[in-house]
Amino acid sequence: MTTAFPWGEAYRVAFVAASTTWRIAISLGEPADWRNREVFWPSAHRQNRVGRAVHLLQLALRLNLDSSADCDRIDECLAAAWNVLVPLRASGPRDFQLDMAKSHLARVEGAWFCPITRRVLDCSFAGMTPYLPEGATAPVKAVPIRMPRMPFPWRRRNGRSVSAREVLDWLNEDNQVRSLRELGVWSNLHDRIAGIVPYVRTAEHSAQQ
Repeated sequence: MTTAFPWGEAYRVAFVAASTTWRIAISLGEPADWRNREVFWPSAHRQNRVGRAVHLLQLALRLNLDSSADCDRIDECLAAAWNVLVPLRASGPRDFQLDMAKSHLARVEGAWFCPITRRVLDCSFAGMTPYLPEGATAPVKAVPIRMPRMPFPWRRRNGRSVSAREVLDWLNEDNQVRSLRELGVWSNLHDRIAGIVPYVRTAEHSAQQ
């Protein structure tokens, strides 16, 4: 079966499909155990509720969920995404955990701004946000942004301590920080993180609000 799916971006769909607070069943097509908070891997043929990954692929590839052939194409893409994740899985645990000996964390330099949720996304498939309104019939483009790189992590540079004044000057002068402030995604909390400023916050329990 052939498809217009860009296979080199399978990992992007994988992390959209896996972005859930529930655990995913550990093999493709395996029944999920809802008592253990497991969920099915997405499938276009399971249409009681169109999931985020299915909806994303449907609009990005201009497919029709009423067509069995188009649903097969979406499921082929989702299977490719699953096959990206499986080699990174830690052996043993029932739930899906990444084996950090097989994977790594990377600094985010180029990111995407979601105009729906106003979140910063570390990746985007076909330039779209996966947070589409329910029933959306057209893709919603995410906005590419650049993330600033802290020139003095831990307030040190070249073996010396960096003053709070230097940190403040960088926060006020860096063009990327300014752009993120204008978008509303860089706040005073980010300033505190950059300056390693102690932070305490109190709030009522959600049940008391």
